[in-house]
Amino acid sequence: MPSIPQELVSIGLPVYNGERYLATALECLLSQTWNNLEVVISDNASTDRTQDICQAAAAADSRVRYVRQGANLGAMGNFQFVLEEAKGQYFMWAACDDCWDADWIDELMHSLTSRADAIAAYGRLQHIDPSGMPMKHPANAATFSYDGGVLARRLKYFLQFEGNGKANPIYAVFRREALRGLMLRDYPYDYLIVFDLLRKGPFLSVPQVALYKRIHATSEGAAVLFGAGLAAVLQQLAQPVPMTLLKGYLFRANCLEQAVMLLTMPLKLILALAFRGSRFMRARMDG
Repeated sequence: MPSIPQELVSIGLPVYNGERYLATALECLLSQTWNNLEVVISDNASTDRTQDICQAAAAADSRVRYVRQGANLGAMGNFQFVLEEAKGQYFMWAACDDCWDADWIDELMHSLTSRADAIAAYGRLQHIDPSGMPMKHPANAATFSYDGGVLARRLKYFLQFEGNGKANPIYAVFRREALRGLMLRDYPYDYLIVFDLLRKGPFLSVPQVALYKRIHATSEGAAVLFGAGLAAVLQQLAQPVPMTLLKGYLFRANCLEQAVMLLTMPLKLILALAFRGSRFMRARMDG
């Protein structure tokens, strides 16, 4: 792979009480083969050892900038803060409990800078357990490519089932200009952030590198695998996509997009129901 100029990539790392996995996440980020990085950590008034871990990292590596919030900003406020503090032309958010291939940023930057019209590049997804071992998940190996015209890429995203990991491109490497003016507090779902950003340009898929999404007791994905009782499963089968989310898509669409989305809504619900049903049956067979 030919070398390209290493532009500054800003990594925004919002964290709250992340002591268990934070040091590992920072080690993954700071050992990236793309060296021209800044890691902006916003500690959301943690009450555990997060502050000690961050201060040690900042003392050991000048690329780390640590800010401790005096009061909790809320999750979206913390994500917004690290974005606004970024200095690079390129930006990515990072979760304090995830890991990345060492050449994650390098590969994504090669792809992103090769397409002037693209605004983001993202690899494939692999779930890991609390100890870092690969684990079964319906979204494993999922890749996310949204190319073509605005209608084509937004419709493709709309039709994909939410349970297959499609919110994860929020952890892509972005052109920071594409994120200008983004107000995260206006979004009740991560999916709608990605849906809106697809108006600005394509998302590229780089399947040769992976983000390792850690599933543990307090992670958002834990309920998918661990916490679904029969009542919850039946509710999911009865309403495979939340009505508030469907309304969110329509609210953020133009007139043409709304018409096409309404026409294809039955297909989206059928695909979602089929996915949830097949996952339920696999879980019963595995059990």
